[in-house]
Amino acid sequence: MRIMKKIILYLISGILLFGVGYVGYGITTQYIMPKTEKTSEKEVAKTKEDKKEKKTSKIKEKGEGEEEQQQSDEWKEAYVEWINNQKEGATFKLCYVNEDTIPEIICLEGCNADGTTFATYANGQVQEENVWGAGVSYIEGENVLDDGSGNMGNYYDHIYSIQNGKWVQIAKGEYGIGDNTELDATDESDYSYTWNGKKMSKENYEKNLKKIYDKKSATNLDDSYKCVSAEELINELIGSDEETTFDSAKDKSMEQMQDQSNRKYSDITEDYIFSDSDKRKLKMSELKEMSKDELRIARNEIMARHGRIFNDDALRNYFENKSWYDGTIAPDEFDKMKEILNSTERANAKLIEKYEKKMGYR
Repeated sequence: MRIMKKIILYLISGILLFGVGYVGYGITTQYIMPKTEKTSEKEVAKTKEDKKEKKTSKIKEKGEGEEEQQQSDEWKEAYVEWINNQKEGATFKLCYVNEDTIPEIICLEGCNADGTTFATYANGQVQEENVWGAGVSYIEGENVLDDGSGNMGNYYDHIYSIQNGKWVQIAKGEYGIGDNTELDATDESDYSYTWNGKKMSKENYEKNLKKIYDKKSATNLDDSYKCVSAEELINELIGSDEETTFDSAKDKSMEQMQDQSNRKYSDITEDYIFSDSDKRKLKMSELKEMSKDELRIARNEIMARHGRIFNDDALRNYFENKSWYDGTIAPDEFDKMKEILNSTERANAKLIEKYEKKMGYR
């Protein structure tokens, strides 16, 4: 009996010892488990997350590209629909009234009585403005057009601009004999002048007009202005026979604007790019045939006139070869002299810089 009790006790003790050892071994094993396994799991998770982000980014980029392409096609499709709704026999021309990359359309309906329509695209819609056929003109890239016409001794200049995608009349000028039929319609000395409803002299009328519309820079829709049929313009917009001809739609299209003169510093031999940029405000249209280097010189010659020294080797060498240049003011010092440039010079420098940025030169 004693022997049996001893055997049972030995068995129980062995079981207990084995259990404690097993539990202890498990705890120890879990405690000393290499951390490298956990780190590896984190790395795997991070790698998966990176791949997911890259995939999401690619999908996003693809989506943005498709959206841009869709938007690129939308304005063309809208114009095609608009063209098809115009009077039969009308002729058309692409032009760039404002500075964005989407052109406007001029629609000539055959005679002055039918008028001329300017169409622009914005916010998913084509907006149009109908003006008198004779005397209408626009300044490319300056966002202004002049419905300037009249007859029988009464004339006008109605100035329009594209604002928030719509045509807006920004000024109204009128001159002539008015309702006084006793006056000679051909004698301008009898004319009275008003600008935005205010009476003034002919001289002041012309000054007000020139402030916002310089007729010397305008494109006139006269007999030399070549237009195309509806079918031809549609082909130019969307292509025909698997050939897209949109880039040839305009003599001075955006593509041609980018394919400008390649004149470098060494090719420019004249004293000034703009000899009078300190006296008159430049027009955007004057910059469109200029190379990157010409634009840069034109902007910096405004400051060079006042003796600014240039750290850039190309600019310094260029101006030091001009007889009129006398560099005496360090760049840092010059930049602090806010009043050294007059208002015309500041406006011209800003205009050139704006155009350089538009062309991707700065």
